[in-house]
Amino acid sequence: MSTSYWIFGAAALAVVFVFTGCTTVGKPMRIKPGPGVPAAVSWYIESKPTNGASPVSCSFVEFDGRGDYIDFEQHTDAWVKVKELADKQKLLLVFYCHGWKNNSQSGDVAEFNEFLSRLSASPAVGPFGYRVHGIFLSWRGNLYHPYVDKKAEDGAYLRTAKQFGEPILNPDHHRAFYWTSWLQEQLSYWSRRNAAEHKVSSVPIARTIYTCASLTKSIDKLKGRDKEGLTEASRVMVMGHSFGALLLERALNATCLDPLTDQWTWFERHSDRDKERIQMGEMALEDKAELKFDANPLPMDFVLLVNSAAPAIYSKAMRDFLTAHRSALRRAKSPYADTPVFISVTSSADSATGRLHPIANIFAPLYPSLRHSYTNLLKVPVVEERRIRQSVFYNRTAGHQPLLVDHWIVEDGKVEDGTATRQDIINHNLNYRTANPLEFLATPANRPKEIKRWKFSLQPADDDKAERKWAKQFGPLEPNRSSYWFVRCNKRLIRNHNDVWSDTAMQLYAALYRLVEWTRIPDNRDQVKPLFDKYWSNSPPSPPIRDRRPG
Repeated sequence: MSTSYWIFGAAALAVVFVFTGCTTVGKPMRIKPGPGVPAAVSWYIESKPTNGASPVSCSFVEFDGRGDYIDFEQHTDAWVKVKELADKQKLLLVFYCHGWKNNSQSGDVAEFNEFLSRLSASPAVGPFGYRVHGIFLSWRGNLYHPYVDKKAEDGAYLRTAKQFGEPILNPDHHRAFYWTSWLQEQLSYWSRRNAAEHKVSSVPIARTIYTCASLTKSIDKLKGRDKEGLTEASRVMVMGHSFGALLLERALNATCLDPLTDQWTWFERHSDRDKERIQMGEMALEDKAELKFDANPLPMDFVLLVNSAAPAIYSKAMRDFLTAHRSALRRAKSPYADTPVFISVTSSADSATGRLHPIANIFAPLYPSLRHSYTNLLKVPVVEERRIRQSVFYNRTAGHQPLLVDHWIVEDGKVEDGTATRQDIINHNLNYRTANPLEFLATPANRPKEIKRWKFSLQPADDDKAERKWAKQFGPLEPNRSSYWFVRCNKRLIRNHNDVWSDTAMQLYAALYRLVEWTRIPDNRDQVKPLFDKYWSNSPPSPPIRDRRPG
């Protein structure tokens, strides 16, 4: 009998260990900075640059299993730090929400902070007067201690330890070997997806983003930076990877509706600057030809989702809205109608979201809530009648759903320059003095010594037969002109699901950031519409307006 009890007890402990994990629950992994508190456990860290360069810094805000703050003081300290930094100079504020198998002590922390350092080193950022500050949005994406390679000389752990003068990760929260807890991590997929989709993606995470982003913009306005031109104002970038992208989509999408629809011309609208000009008598109310639109009513300048693990049904809803948004701006003759608000980039080589996600959601067609069939999807030609089940938008992610993807990144020839460094390429891709931001440079992931020119396209590459076949799964489709861009690239730019912080990936992010920012520079206003009209002219003629109307 005693043996049976021991077996039952061991089995119970095994179940608890597999499904609840061993990382801390309800306790922060990052504490208040102060004397004697190492960077590895601090909720605020700052690099120690040499040669007079500006430091980079990062705040950490951790969320519990229900999406609330583990320590509310982390949120408070984050916006206080943003205020302190923005009062002194303009900021490049970068939020990042990690994905599955990560937390505030995982390798993503080191990789993200190295990305901040690379941005700061660019002539378009640090030397141009920007102070780079990151906010790492952390949740319990891993139930177990993550594995971090602390010995690789070319790894981010040692590089960031040098940049910050000490390690920024606490080894007490890491496991010794990669293979231990590997199986348990895989089995936590459903648990972590459910947390990101339904629990953590709530008000607190949106609150932190909007508080810090809005504060940054308000300080710019108070100091008059917003009137000195786009390149003199602070910029705010929001990034999410995998389940972190799912989390951001769920948390942010609804919060964007009001400021964006406020630009729709149901009635005559004026930007703040126009209102000031009217009040000062510098512009007549009836002078509609001189009305100026705000370049972006959101406090976030750029929202980038990488290898998103969000079911495409959420992306479709936001895409449909942003199609209406783009249509409303176009009718009002806004110069910013074609500027992307959101960009989701996915690698065709991402098997985690491309293959495992459909397998994990194989029973989606049986869900009663997914039995609706669409008959008027945006990309399906109006003259064709097709019924497409809603479940195909749930058991696929956005980057693997041809009914959403409109853009591909294809090679456009080799560039011979053996002297260019990885930082040189990022600098090139951040250079606003370009005639065509739809082209950029990057080193192929499998050939890091080569430099290739890449471009955006409305179709897959001519020689990529597999991708062209993939794009036609649902029959002939028409590219949809929206403020939400769904972009596909191949493994030469992003090798796999977790290839988030490689040199090539960071070169791509720089190019995407420039694409969005370039369209908002006042000096480029007359070039934006011709550029995008030419780009979209490669697509079939748009069908008659259907549900593209505002609302």
